[in-house]
Amino acid sequence: HFFVVPIFVKLYQIAMTSRIGGCILFETTVGDFTVDLFTEDCPLACENLLKLCKLKYFNRCPFHYVQKNFIVQTGKVGERGGSSMWGLLHGPGRSLFEDELRNQRRKQRRLHHDRAGLVGMANLGRPNTNASQFYITTADRHLDYLDDT
Repeated sequence: HFFVVPIFVKLYQIAMTSRIGGCILFETTVGDFTVDLFTEDCPLACENLLKLCKLKYFNRCPFHYVQKNFIVQTGKVGERGGSSMWGLLHGPGRSLFEDELRNQRRKQRRLHHDRAGLVGMANLGRPNTNASQFYITTADRHLDYLDDT
């Protein structure tokens, strides 16, 4: 296992005709990478990540969980898994926000964890407990059990 430490996080807004509405560039100790944000499908998660990045919330925060061909996970660790941007603005009572992939079933459209490089919010092991921790898939295969977490 190794720790990747994001030294700087830069935000880029991109205009595209697809559902991708922005991207984030992560500069780490082992190289840089970008992640695309599906702002139409997951507006809360995207807004949360973008605003936390703008506040430099993730700077010098290690990827504390690294598993080959599965995921890498980062974000503030602690008893409650850090705070969402709403928790930082409005206090601890607002630090968690609802799941969006799980709720897409009602919308008849769905994103899937079906390739490497996808970003998702890591919850506290219960529905609707997203805060600041997120993961990036590293497997080029369908991780269907992540679609319902």
